[in-house]
Amino acid sequence: MTKLPISVVIITLNEEAHIERCIRSVPFADDIVVVDSFSTDRTVEIAEKCGARVFKEKWKGFGPQKSFRHGTSQKSLDHFFGCG
Repeated sequence: MTKLPISVVIITLNEEAHIERCIRSVPFADDIVVVDSFSTDRTVEIAEKCGARVFKEKWKGFGPQKSFRHGTSQKSLDHFFGCG
């Protein structure tokens, strides 16, 4: 599959049960960024194994956490789609 120049940003906290499926659901994106709030499970390990770039950021609430992603993306963030 040809990858598109899109950054997908995923905000996590203890999501080891879901993170691999989440990352694999966007095979079209050429940049996967995980902003993790210091998970105590295997979330970071799994995300890195799946090829994501992982940044750790203390949880500050949904708004600030989503704002943190702007400094992590390699692509233009003209559009942002939040899930969950």
